[in-house]
Amino acid sequence: MSDQPDKPFLQIVVCAAGVAADVGKLITAAQEQHWDIGVVATPQGLGFLDVEAVEAQTGLPIRSAWRTPDQPRPTRPADAIAVAPASFNTVNKWAAGISDNLALGILCEAPPWAYRSPCCRTSTPPRPPTPRTARAWNGSARWAY
Repeated sequence: MSDQPDKPFLQIVVCAAGVAADVGKLITAAQEQHWDIGVVATPQGLGFLDVEAVEAQTGLPIRSAWRTPDQPRPTRPADAIAVAPASFNTVNKWAAGISDNLALGILCEAPPWAYRSPCCRTSTPPRPPTPRTARAWNGSARWAY
C-alpha cells in the first residue's frame, strides 16, 4: 500500500441486495476515470458478490470483518465512498450511528462529505424509520420511492 498514491481511492460499500452482483460495472466505470478501488461488503452482502471476480478486478481482497490491531491497514484512506447498493437496513443503521459491522463502521466514521444516495425500490412503500432517517441526514440524501 502506497502512502503517495498516483490515483484517488474509492471505497465501495456493498450491501445485501440483488443489484450488488453488478458492482463490477461501478468498478469498471471508476477505473476508467483513473480511480483505485477497494470493496467492503456487509456480512450479508458478501453472499451477493462474485468475490473472486471482484478481487481480480480491484487487485485487493474484499473486506467484511474488522482487522486485529496487529494487522496492517489493508488500504489507504478513501478519497470518496460510494454505498452501492445501500440497503434499507444499512441506511437506517448508518443514520442512527449503529456500527455493528465493518461496512457500517466505515460509514459512521466517514467525514460529513461522504456522498449519500440511498435508493429504495419503487414497489417498497416508505416505512416509518425513513422520514426519521432523512431528518437525521439533514436533507443531504436523495430519496427515491
